[in-house]
Amino acid sequence: TNGVTPRRWINIANPGLTNFLDKHLGDEDWRLHLDNLTKLNDKVDDASVQAEFGEVKKATKERLAKYIETELGIKVNT
Repeated sequence: TNGVTPRRWINIANPGLTNFLDKHLGDEDWRLHLDNLTKLNDKVDDASVQAEFGEVKKATKERLAKYIETELGIKVNT
């Protein structure tokens, strides 16, 4: 690898996902132990968690689309 750990990558590249994981897995514990991500399996059928995750994904896509439009002048459909 190039030396960037998955936990650092998630934290820098996707702050919305980081906040979601902090909320549902407990602040920084998942950053030290990525195997704790499996705790999300307990919430897989929770409609409110699914909806919240969908909003995080949507916001991230919209942020990327705005960046592409600003930097390249290309409009993308999110």
